[in-house]
Amino acid sequence: MLRHLLNGALSFAISVTVVLTLAGEGREPGGAGRSASNESGGAWDRTDVALTAGIAAFVSGVCTSYFGDSWPRSTGPTGGTD
Repeated sequence: MLRHLLNGALSFAISVTVVLTLAGEGREPGGAGRSASNESGGAWDRTDVALTAGIAAFVSGVCTSYFGDSWPRSTGPTGGTD
């Protein structure tokens, strides 16, 4: 389980670094000249966007690592002639 959490932490770190680097270059997180905003109309800042991307990446990394280990692996093509 520790390995799965470490994969999630690595995914988190990479995603947050990429988001903060891109946000540091003046790119708008909403894309195409629009600023990102939430439902109440307030603008999201770099921290909100980076944290959201980081949490999504962490969950994705943990799930990918965990389910990738337990997924049945194919031993090779079936039904073919050798």
